[in-house]
Amino acid sequence: MSGLVIDGSSPATSTTSLRTNTVAFTPPDSPLLLTAWAGDSRGNTDPPAAPAPSSAPTETWTSYAWDHRASGSPDLDGQTAFFACLAVGTLGATTMSVLNGEATFSYGSAMRCYVITGHDPVSPIGATGSGRANTASAISGVYTATISGGQGFMVVSDWDATDSTPWTAAAGCTILNKGTITGEISYAVIQRTNPDGIVGQSTELGMSGLGGVGSFHYSYVEVISLEAAVAAATAAGYPAFGALPPLF
Repeated sequence: MSGLVIDGSSPATSTTSLRTNTVAFTPPDSPLLLTAWAGDSRGNTDPPAAPAPSSAPTETWTSYAWDHRASGSPDLDGQTAFFACLAVGTLGATTMSVLNGEATFSYGSAMRCYVITGHDPVSPIGATGSGRANTASAISGVYTATISGGQGFMVVSDWDATDSTPWTAAAGCTILNKGTITGEISYAVIQRTNPDGIVGQSTELGMSGLGGVGSFHYSYVEVISLEAAVAAATAAGYPAFGALPPLF
């Protein structure tokens, strides 16, 4: 099963030491815009607000899986999040921005906006989640697949900005990009190499080679293709996306 395609109009990873991170691109009609975001934060203090996505032309964005100091244990500085926009029709030239919730400080971020086609146009996001790890040699985010043929994406930040060079994808995964904003964070975006989720079973996203150091946050989402959604509906015996029910 294939289905999902990362379109060539997807902008390159954008890094900044400023509060707002912005990219520009021209997507095809009716794409899924999926933005992976890794942000810096103050030490020993939770961000006062969540990161906020926006775009021009104006579209509706949904925030997923924001992980930050106060969202779990142990207490670790740094943050990660995913944002998704199910666009309809022609967007034309588009800018997409994420505002770091550190309202009174200029803390940077790294983000990658993926322009995706072949997605389920009704419910493209399945399982979501987040976590963190301190002084780790590896990290692993595991979710229960909501559909067969879904594909997971993960974004990772390291508040200690350790060297990302030795980071290596876990089995069945691919690191799409990684890097360091000197003095702020290191980051990576990871994808399940294939849409190999099996409904009801555990699916892992992660990486190793972290060297037993660092302060890591990670967030993940399961993206659902139209192909997977139709297959699931057909297997369940329901008419899918305009298919006629059987005649008795």
